[in-house]
Amino acid sequence: MPQNELSKTIERRATIYHLCAAGHSPGEIIRLTGLPSRTVYNVCHRYDDGTPLEDRPRCGRPRMISNGICKVVERLLQSRQTGSLRKTVLRLKRDHDLELSERTVRRAAHRLKLHYRIRRKAPLLTAADFGARLRYARKHRAQRLWKRVVFEDEHSLALYTHPRGQWVREGEAPERAPTIKWPGRVRYLGAISYEGKLALVKIPKCMSKEDYVKVLEEEVVPEANRLYTGKRGGWCYLHDGDGSHSAKFTQNWLKNHSVNVIGDHPARSPDLNPIENVWAMLDDVVAQHECTTLKGLEQAVAEEWTRLPMEKIRKVVTSMPDRLGAVIDAKGGNTKY
Repeated sequence: MPQNELSKTIERRATIYHLCAAGHSPGEIIRLTGLPSRTVYNVCHRYDDGTPLEDRPRCGRPRMISNGICKVVERLLQSRQTGSLRKTVLRLKRDHDLELSERTVRRAAHRLKLHYRIRRKAPLLTAADFGARLRYARKHRAQRLWKRVVFEDEHSLALYTHPRGQWVREGEAPERAPTIKWPGRVRYLGAISYEGKLALVKIPKCMSKEDYVKVLEEEVVPEANRLYTGKRGGWCYLHDGDGSHSAKFTQNWLKNHSVNVIGDHPARSPDLNPIENVWAMLDDVVAQHECTTLKGLEQAVAEEWTRLPMEKIRKVVTSMPDRLGAVIDAKGGNTKY
């Protein structure tokens, strides 16, 4: 407790002790002093028990910082420019001439219920993006078509990727993960649906509209027709606004082949395409192979793609109503997905 608050507490207790010694009852003391009834009754009990004015010495180390310093720490921690705990300590020393250890600042932060968390990256949305996402979510949230949708996207996987963590014994350090400046990459086109995964197709780094239509004609459409043969309502197709997707050549081909496309998918909205979560699953399991050659990477990708469990894919597909609801709650902003 700060010294000024402690002196006020001792002063109030002394006043109540003096009135108790003069024979006044707790009710009379409350009327005379205007102090809270709980305070008066507690102090009267202390007087009856013979407890001295001063509190007994307590065990443990006293607090290193006052309430005023706590407020300085709180303001600094809540500013986005502060950064990690070590940087906070350096700024306290530089800007406020306060010599505090990292442990002391961490304890103060926890008392203030503040915890350092890594900020997640999200696409930068414009005002037009907010509106488009909100309209899309309101339009499609109540629809029951998501189990009939084939979600398509392209993704690159690189050499020299490693698992993000490693289990080690106490006191040991994890092994270093070797990397190179320009690792080789392989780019794939993939698609998923509630009924199954479509085969991955290796594509060039910059895919033209002709390349994209060729993949649609030879791989995507035949596979989707096979998965949804005999299914009521058929299937729909969802892809983003990439140049090869939105080209007039591609749009005419899709129209001529009677492919039902969800054409109002908003830009900069990876959280509204569940295949992004599937790519993240694939990245994690492929990283465990620690591939150093393109041939090895292609083999690992093909092997792990077939192993991805359908229950997880169905889970992300059926999360679409929740994703759209989150967009509505965020008024078109980014979501946790």
